[in-house]
Amino acid sequence: TPNPIYDASKYATKLASTTNGVLYQITAPDTAPLKIMHVYGNAYERGVAHGQLLSDDLVQFMTTDLQSFFLQECNQIPVDKLPKWLANAVTKLCKDAAPTAFTLALGWVWEQQKEYVNASKTHVLDEMAGIADGICTPVGPNATVPSICSNKKKLLETVYHVNMLPELVQMQCSMMGAWGAATPNGKLTQLRTLDFGGGPFADRSMLVVHHPTDTSIPFAALSFPAFTGIVTGFSKNLAQSEKEDDVTGGRRPKGSYDGQAVAMVIRDMVQLSETKEDAIAIAKAAKRTWSVWL
Repeated sequence: TPNPIYDASKYATKLASTTNGVLYQITAPDTAPLKIMHVYGNAYERGVAHGQLLSDDLVQFMTTDLQSFFLQECNQIPVDKLPKWLANAVTKLCKDAAPTAFTLALGWVWEQQKEYVNASKTHVLDEMAGIADGICTPVGPNATVPSICSNKKKLLETVYHVNMLPELVQMQCSMMGAWGAATPNGKLTQLRTLDFGGGPFADRSMLVVHHPTDTSIPFAALSFPAFTGIVTGFSKNLAQSEKEDDVTGGRRPKGSYDGQAVAMVIRDMVQLSETKEDAIAIAKAAKRTWSVWL
């Protein structure tokens, strides 16, 4: 018996709206609820809408949820790929101050990569600034400005750090494809998992649908709050998934943190590509950091 495919619009509830965005929740039978956020405008405007619509979720995710995650996952920081001084500091801090260890490591990664991130035609740095501003201008009848907004510089740094998290830990995910006689129509069906476990990422997964005015291609990404990169996403032109492990059995390139984050390269590929060949050209031209299969 085939798995049922539900028409999401029949199970959608509108949760909130603002000038450049609207937030829905899909609650279909026998599934976990999924939030779907549509954002419109240029990168900054879409970021502001993101922050406004998810202000409470963002604060909870970036403070309480991630702090718990850091306590559990500090040993996942690949200290062998960090400078010796930072590796020693992270190793020591992981024992008693895991959130501080992550903050230190994420901040260092951001410093290595911000130049490359800022050069992207997707203007994700503007989007991050918009998210931070939107958090502090929440919408809704009971909206209140969160206390985190008392230090806007620290808030923006936190948004930057969230965007470096998959890069720091060198995300490892899984995917599967079927085609030909294995599918009803003979065409490719792709399945995807984000292997972050059951923590805050699984609990706060959402679909973000971008309707940009500063670039020409609408696109969507399965994501989590404050994240502007893409680990899995699609447009009308292509779909993109990431798998970290080498499938050839050969030696994997060592890589480094000096370059454009993998998730940001994928964002460029999804947002800017008219064809598969465009996406390949973007990947070839990028100053990439570590190897993945896409």
